[in-house]
Amino acid sequence: MTFLLKAQLDLGAEEKYLFDKYELKDRVVYNSDAFIQHLHAADEHREEAAKDEQELSTIAYSSLAALGHNIMGKLSLQLTLQNLLDGIQIESQDLEELLHVEGLIHQSAKYVADYLKIAVTFDSREDLNEY
Repeated sequence: MTFLLKAQLDLGAEEKYLFDKYELKDRVVYNSDAFIQHLHAADEHREEAAKDEQELSTIAYSSLAALGHNIMGKLSLQLTLQNLLDGIQIESQDLEELLHVEGLIHQSAKYVADYLKIAVTFDSREDLNEY
């Protein structure tokens, strides 16, 4: 059985302006286990390629393996605030994971709302509190 979750963050014009101004688009909401595993594997291969006194073939293999893991990581689920703004559809056979992602989406929507609420009232003044 496959479960489906659709989500979209709906911002007004002023909210969208602030979203772009404060560069919130790349904030990560969720990384799947597969994404993290590919990220770590790519890092290990990059470290192997960077070691001193390696044969050219070893460097080439490690570099290509790192690239392969980066590509596979991109095919795995990484959910950002921009994905939510664009609208996203997530399919999973793991209901527990989907419910976890749904909770993170709700937290992220609250985070964006709170962030933009503060950003719209921020007037660049400094407050000095002395105790």
